[in-house]
Amino acid sequence: DFKLLLDKGDFLKESPGHQVTKSPEKQEKALENETQNLLRYFFIGLALPNDKFWVNLRPDSPDDILDPDLEKTDIGRIFLEADVQLKKDTAGFTSPQTPEGKAYWDKLYQKAGELFGTENITIPT
Repeated sequence: DFKLLLDKGDFLKESPGHQVTKSPEKQEKALENETQNLLRYFFIGLALPNDKFWVNLRPDSPDDILDPDLEKTDIGRIFLEADVQLKKDTAGFTSPQTPEGKAYWDKLYQKAGELFGTENITIPT
């Protein structure tokens, strides 16, 4: 038997995916719904072993995207969404068409040249 304390913190502030409502009744209902979601996630975290919490969107492993137990939960969906966003962000930050991405690739190729020389090599992806 244990007790859990949730602090609503800055729940009423605007944030992505959260719209501030004017009426106190709607605010209370939204807070109650979010609390239920958090509790559901918490209990899933207690119920599943740690080795179930992974996501893999590698193109060379299309059959191993989510653990079968995790894919039955909202957390599985959240993991997938987060991994997709991570891949989009990484692609954006490392794109050679941006100044930051060009600097990244220039430094990477410079370091590779220092470590491995300037031979043409195949880099597995």
